[in-house]
Amino acid sequence: MEPTFKYIGKQITIKKLRDFIIDNKLTENDSILLHTLDFDNIVLEYKEFYKESLIEPFLILNVLIKEDARREIPFNRIGILKNDFRSVRTKTEINYDLYEGEVAYRCGLCGNIIDDQGNDLIGPERERIINYLEKFPNPTVKHKLGKCCPNPYE
Repeated sequence: MEPTFKYIGKQITIKKLRDFIIDNKLTENDSILLHTLDFDNIVLEYKEFYKESLIEPFLILNVLIKEDARREIPFNRIGILKNDFRSVRTKTEINYDLYEGEVAYRCGLCGNIIDDQGNDLIGPERERIINYLEKFPNPTVKHKLGKCCPNPYE
């Protein structure tokens, strides 16, 4: 199933997503995919407004909002998956197993969360590291050049 790309404004916000869902009559069977950076911005907006971490799956008006793990969605665009019956829409409890002294890696250029080899973290491991960064008062963070920013000097 291929997503349909749409531009909804220079900065994607929760309100713009909500308005788009209403205007385009999306249903609980549909999903919206976001570029990794756009999804990160939604997570930060949610945390700032509600003073708590966003729990996935994230639903707006019963439409699933998720990060595009396949990297098909361009930055500042959304992807719409109509009749997306493959995606999980129920909340699952994730055991984060956080511990003091853990090292979180971030790209030194864009700030993306990466592993020690510079690969993007996705899924539960990404959530675990985000939770570590949010919960511990002084998390250990190391910056490296991530594969998300290849050839930064070109």
